[in-house]
Amino acid sequence: MINTKQIRSYLLGTLTEGQKDLEERLMTDDDFLELLQAEEEELIQDYADGELSPEEVTAFETHFLISDERRQKVEFARGFRKQINLEVSPKDLVNPEPDEPKLEPAARESVGLFGWLLNPIAVGAIVILLFASLYFVFIVGWDQETPLEQQYAKLNRSDFTDLSGYEKYTKVELISGVSRANENVREIDVRQMGESLLFRLGLPGQVKNGELFNVRVVQNDKTLFSLNKIASISNPVGSEVRLLLPSAVFDRGLYEIRVKGSDNREFVYALFTK
Repeated sequence: MINTKQIRSYLLGTLTEGQKDLEERLMTDDDFLELLQAEEEELIQDYADGELSPEEVTAFETHFLISDERRQKVEFARGFRKQINLEVSPKDLVNPEPDEPKLEPAARESVGLFGWLLNPIAVGAIVILLFASLYFVFIVGWDQETPLEQQYAKLNRSDFTDLSGYEKYTKVELISGVSRANENVREIDVRQMGESLLFRLGLPGQVKNGELFNVRVVQNDKTLFSLNKIASISNPVGSEVRLLLPSAVFDRGLYEIRVKGSDNREFVYALFTK
């Protein structure tokens, strides 16, 4: 029986036993996947609240914070906690304000429809909602390259026509359309990955040499990494996209690499890391 402690250890990269069983269950049990996602949110909040042990903090910062999305969640959790702490200060707890005198009905009516704005709890709720709205507008909805994406954008400007100079990289060849249920989904052991992976993604149909594509690495419908304007390359049987991706993006689990052209055609490639 897998418990939440084991799930947390898995997220922190410190699980020593039962990892294979956990990953197999993630592949087949949607309810268990939701449980893992909930534990991930709780782990982020515990980190923001300073409730992790020194060992957990080290594992969190070196293993868990591998994607820009997770780092954004941590910043939001920190900001949310800071705002809550501002609502009630230690001074207020020691020297609470005296109770306001009770008003007669007529006096209460004179306060007007907007008298609730004088309530600090109501104001605090408004501030928190405003903070959350700004987060989703400017953080979640803002497509900004991370430093790692900028680094790999430069690397992928190289000419991958001749691959003889890239022997040191782990090569991964994928076919579009292989899904989670397909037994032919490509599996890779994370322990055998180098710093970067060289992907060769076969493009179905007629594609012009040099046609540009945008690439996203996706897990559970969440984009973890993206690169834009990757040119296609002709091969003996058609065309393909060749690109370098950081192995740090791929932890353990099922991933999709989505490749979209200028005509909005999207090709999906499945990869399972163990």
